[in-house]
Amino acid sequence: MDAGTQHEYEELKQEVRRILVANMDKSSQKLHIIDSVQRLRVAYHFEKEIEEALQIIYHHHCNHIEIDGDDLYTTAVRFRLLREHGFDIHCATFNKFKDENGNFKESLIGDVKGMLEL
Repeated sequence: MDAGTQHEYEELKQEVRRILVANMDKSSQKLHIIDSVQRLRVAYHFEKEIEEALQIIYHHHCNHIEIDGDDLYTTAVRFRLLREHGFDIHCATFNKFKDENGNFKESLIGDVKGMLEL
Protein backbone atom coordinates (compact mmCIF):
# COMPACT_ATOMS: atom_id res chain seq x y z
CA MET A 1 0.00 0.00 0.00
CA ASP A 2 1.26 3.45 -0.78
CA ALA A 3 1.18 6.22 1.85
CA GLY A 4 -2.06 7.74 0.54
CA THR A 5 -3.92 4.46 0.57
CA GLN A 6 -2.58 3.64 4.03
CA HIS A 7 -3.78 7.02 5.32
CA GLU A 8 -7.25 6.52 3.83
CA TYR A 9 -7.36 3.01 5.32
CA GLU A 10 -6.59 4.34 8.80
CA GLU A 11 -9.18 7.12 8.45
CA LEU A 12 -11.86 4.61 7.50
CA LYS A 13 -10.97 2.40 10.45
CA GLN A 14 -11.27 5.40 12.78
CA GLU A 15 -14.66 6.30 11.28
CA VAL A 16 -15.98 2.77 11.91
CA ARG A 17 -14.56 2.92 15.45
CA ARG A 18 -16.39 6.25 16.04
CA ILE A 19 -19.64 4.73 14.80
CA LEU A 20 -19.25 1.72 17.08
CA VAL A 21 -18.71 3.83 20.20
CA ALA A 22 -21.28 6.52 19.34
CA ASN A 23 -24.55 6.70 21.23
CA MET A 24 -27.47 5.76 19.01
CA ASP A 25 -31.19 6.22 19.44
CA LYS A 26 -31.81 2.49 19.18
CA SER A 27 -29.57 -0.44 20.00
CA SER A 28 -30.88 -2.12 16.84
CA GLN A 29 -28.83 0.35 14.77
CA LYS A 30 -25.68 -0.71 16.60
CA LEU A 31 -26.57 -4.40 16.15
CA HIS A 32 -26.84 -3.97 12.40
CA ILE A 33 -23.50 -2.15 12.25
CA ILE A 34 -21.78 -4.88 14.28
CA ASP A 35 -23.36 -7.53 12.07
CA SER A 36 -22.12 -5.74 8.93
CA VAL A 37 -18.59 -5.34 10.30
CA GLN A 38 -18.49 -9.04 11.13
CA ARG A 39 -19.84 -10.07 7.73
CA LEU A 40 -17.16 -7.91 6.07
CA ARG A 41 -14.59 -9.87 8.12
CA VAL A 42 -13.00 -6.73 9.61
CA ALA A 43 -14.31 -7.15 13.16
CA TYR A 44 -10.85 -8.08 14.44
CA HIS A 45 -9.96 -4.38 14.14
CA PHE A 46 -12.76 -3.45 16.54
CA GLU A 47 -12.96 -6.29 19.07
CA LYS A 48 -12.93 -4.02 22.12
CA GLU A 49 -15.57 -1.64 20.73
CA ILE A 50 -17.83 -4.51 19.65
CA GLU A 51 -17.54 -6.22 23.03
CA GLU A 52 -18.40 -2.99 24.88
CA ALA A 53 -21.36 -2.30 22.59
CA LEU A 54 -22.68 -5.83 23.08
CA GLN A 55 -22.31 -5.48 26.87
CA ILE A 56 -24.59 -2.44 26.72
CA ILE A 57 -27.05 -4.18 24.41
CA TYR A 58 -27.11 -7.23 26.69
CA HIS A 59 -27.74 -5.01 29.72
CA HIS A 60 -30.62 -3.32 27.88
CA HIS A 61 -31.98 -6.72 26.86
CA CYS A 62 -31.88 -7.99 30.44
CA ASN A 63 -33.77 -4.90 31.56
CA HIS A 64 -36.22 -5.15 28.63
CA ILE A 65 -35.28 -1.74 27.26
CA GLU A 66 -36.32 -1.26 23.60
CA ILE A 67 -37.20 -4.92 23.25
CA ASP A 68 -40.97 -4.86 22.79
CA GLY A 69 -40.91 -2.83 19.56
CA ASP A 70 -38.28 -4.96 17.86
CA ASP A 71 -39.17 -7.03 14.84
CA LEU A 72 -38.19 -10.66 14.25
CA TYR A 73 -35.10 -9.75 12.22
CA THR A 74 -33.66 -7.46 14.90
CA THR A 75 -34.48 -9.95 17.65
CA ALA A 76 -32.79 -12.77 15.72
CA VAL A 77 -29.68 -10.65 15.00
CA ARG A 78 -29.45 -9.68 18.68
CA PHE A 79 -29.85 -13.31 19.75
CA ARG A 80 -27.18 -14.54 17.31
CA LEU A 81 -24.62 -11.82 18.05
CA LEU A 82 -24.99 -12.12 21.80
CA ARG A 83 -24.74 -15.92 21.66
CA GLU A 84 -21.70 -15.74 19.35
CA HIS A 85 -19.97 -13.49 21.87
CA GLY A 86 -20.71 -15.76 24.82
CA PHE A 87 -23.62 -13.95 26.45
CA ASP A 88 -26.25 -16.02 28.24
CA ILE A 89 -29.39 -15.33 26.25
CA HIS A 90 -32.34 -17.70 26.17
CA CYS A 91 -34.66 -18.87 23.43
CA ALA A 92 -37.54 -17.32 25.40
CA THR A 93 -36.49 -14.13 23.62
CA PHE A 94 -38.73 -15.28 20.76
CA ASN A 95 -41.86 -15.91 22.87
CA LYS A 96 -43.48 -12.67 21.72
CA PHE A 97 -43.45 -14.10 18.18
CA LYS A 98 -45.30 -17.27 19.20
CA ASP A 99 -48.99 -18.01 19.56
CA GLU A 100 -50.70 -19.64 22.55
CA ASN A 101 -49.71 -23.11 21.26
CA GLY A 102 -46.01 -22.25 21.20
CA ASN A 103 -45.81 -22.08 17.40
CA PHE A 104 -44.55 -19.08 15.52
CA LYS A 105 -47.37 -16.76 14.54
CA GLU A 106 -48.69 -17.16 11.01
CA SER A 107 -48.26 -13.43 10.46
CA LEU A 108 -44.50 -14.06 10.30
CA ILE A 109 -44.82 -16.07 7.08
CA GLY A 110 -44.43 -12.89 5.05
CA ASP A 111 -41.38 -11.72 7.04
CA VAL A 112 -38.79 -13.40 4.82
CA LYS A 113 -35.85 -11.36 6.10
CA GLY A 114 -36.74 -12.13 9.73
CA MET A 115 -37.34 -15.82 9.09
CA LEU A 116 -34.05 -16.20 7.22
CA GLU A 117 -32.15 -14.52 10.05
CA LEU A 118 -33.92 -16.74 12.57
